Amino acid sequence: MSSDNKKLIIKDQDGNILDLVKTNEKGFNKSIENSALWVLDSETDRLLPYSDTSAFVSLVDRIHWYECVFEKKTAENSEKPQENVIFSGKNGENTSETAENAEKSSNFLQNLEKLIKDRHEKMPEGSYTTHLFKSGYEKIRKKTGEEAFELVLAKKREDIVYEAADLVYHMMVLLESENISFGEVVAELARREG
Repeated sequence: MSSDNKKLIIKDQDGNILDLVKTNEKGFNKSIENSALWVLDSETDRLLPYSDTSAFVSLVDRIHWYECVFEKKTAENSEKPQENVIFSGKNGENTSETAENAEKSSNFLQNLEKLIKDRHEKMPEGSYTTHLFKSGYEKIRKKTGEEAFELVLAKKREDIVYEAADLVYHMMVLLESENISFGEVVAELARREG
């Protein structure tokens, strides 16, 4: 994998994660030029057009990852777009956890868990999550361990946030591969409270 490859988080305008893939600077620039997303195939590392060819609302380089927002396709419109709290705080900005942010974080984690489960069931081509499931349980365990190690080694605040996000994602893939819900982990934490 090329060193300039980055994770690409694809969301709708409400902040719901639609997909997790990878692209590189060439794909980012090509996407901007064509107003259509270009991503790396998880198996061949070839730059290909994303399966959803509709124009995106925004595409941003967040230093450690790319973020793309597609227009929400349902007829429902919420009053206020959901903020992606997990990935806020770029460049060390203060992101204090309010009650509202805690609820948004919980919703985000539920959406992420649903997305990972959906990827496990449907195994769509070009998805990094699909690639992990196809690689098998041992690869998922190894990758989760690597992410934990990278978190421990991170020094700067933004690197700690980035590596923590990677660890949470890979841990959730590991849980799904073992048919364990994230709710079971939360219940265990709640049991230990006090």
